[in-house]
Amino acid sequence: MKATMFLLMLALAGCSATVSSVPKETLVPVPVLSVTPDQVPPRPDLVTDTQLDAMDDGALVLSLGSDRLKRQVYEGKLEAVLQSCVKQ
Repeated sequence: MKATMFLLMLALAGCSATVSSVPKETLVPVPVLSVTPDQVPPRPDLVTDTQLDAMDDGALVLSLGSDRLKRQVYEGKLEAVLQSCVKQ
């Protein structure tokens, strides 16, 4: 009986408690840097796997070397765009 009365008192005490309101949205003014699409360099045209399969060994080596240079230039431009975001 005492346990029932205790649970009843706890339930009634919980109903009379006031709950503070929680803010739904908080705006924090923090600048967010972004890159516009016109700042992103265009992807280079690289050789596909099917084109590589059709090449002989000499053409394959030359093509892979050319693709590596194109990719390095492209990655350098991408890194420059990312660095401009970090420095602002």
